[in-house]
Order: sequence, then C-alpha cells, then structure tokens
Amino acid sequence: MPWCFAMVNNKLAEIYFDRKQGQAKIFGHFYANKKYYKTKEEQKWITQDTAKVRLIYRNSKYKRLKDGDLVEVDANNGIVRKIK
Repeated sequence: MPWCFAMVNNKLAEIYFDRKQGQAKIFGHFYANKKYYKTKEEQKWITQDTAKVRLIYRNSKYKRLKDGDLVEVDANNGIVRKIK
C-alpha cells in the first residue's frame, strides 16, 4: 500500500492511499513526530511531500487544500476549518 507524508489538520502525518485510474483514495492516516525520522533521506521526503499535500480530515472525510487556501484552528477543540 503506497503512503506519503502530508500535513493533515496542520500536523505532520503519514497517509495511506491507493491509486486507481488516476484517482487517489485515502484509507487512513496517523500523526507522526518529525523527531523519529532522522536520516537525510527521510527529512527530504518530509519536506517534499508536505509541500505538495495538505489535507483537512473532518467527519471521516478528507478534503485537499490548494495553494493559497487559509485555515483556522479552533483553540478549544482543535477543529480545523477552511476560511473562504
């Protein structure tokens, strides 16, 4: 199963997905801690992947953010919302 690093709800995460007919279906993610990835190659992957993939996960659905999209984080419960 392919995976990559991404920013999910403004946190570093690994996402697992499957690609069929040009569409990617995300199966799940888990929040990762950058300090556990120590090699230069892993650090390079984090930098490259997080620049490309930014997601919001809410109500069991993923929504991809485009460049220039702004998000806000509710300080009380950590909910991330896209600002229109």
